[in-house]
Amino acid sequence: MFLNQHNLDSIRCASKEDSKEILNGLFISEKETVATDGFQMLIVETPKDKKKMTNSYPAKDDAYAITGEALKSCVLPSKSLKDIRKAIPLKSPLPVLRNLYLDASFSNKNGTAKLVANSLDNVQVFQPKKIGGDYPKYENLLPTEQTLKENYTRYTFNGRLLGEMLQTLAKMGGKGGLNVVKIHLPKKDITQPAYMEVKTEEGQEVRALVMPVRARA
Repeated sequence: MFLNQHNLDSIRCASKEDSKEILNGLFISEKETVATDGFQMLIVETPKDKKKMTNSYPAKDDAYAITGEALKSCVLPSKSLKDIRKAIPLKSPLPVLRNLYLDASFSNKNGTAKLVANSLDNVQVFQPKKIGGDYPKYENLLPTEQTLKENYTRYTFNGRLLGEMLQTLAKMGGKGGLNVVKIHLPKKDITQPAYMEVKTEEGQEVRALVMPVRARA
């Protein structure tokens, strides 16, 4: 199976507390990767077209095996994956090489996983140790389609603008405000802007608006 930079970038949401070892890593299954620290969670689907990618990934029998074997879910340390992320040849002219190959046939049998970064000129093989224990049942926290339909209203924003505004407000909130940003969304009219508030350490009130965008079909 394969992992790309988006899967590994999600480790920013993993816990950094030693007391939560299982949350210090990235949960990896055939379907998706998950990272959480108990306050935030990021779930990223694994790359599509797995069969096509498997058939086109260059083989190197003495280093790793190219198989269609399904991966048994596991958790790998974020610290290890942060370094491995740097090895992905993102500028490779071959799209399939812009991914890490995870050798499931090896990983399923051992206490370590085998991840491969192949730029053709250089093959790097990594074997991070798995983190033992049961990962939380994160699926239970996700809203179902029915729940989304009945209890949620979908708003669509420009991610860059929304992110930049939130970062700006969080910095203004400072340590005293614990970077808390209050966000208000209109109850019915999804064409109205999101209204946000924060108070600086000096007691100044800061207010902001971000307009939604029209969702693509």
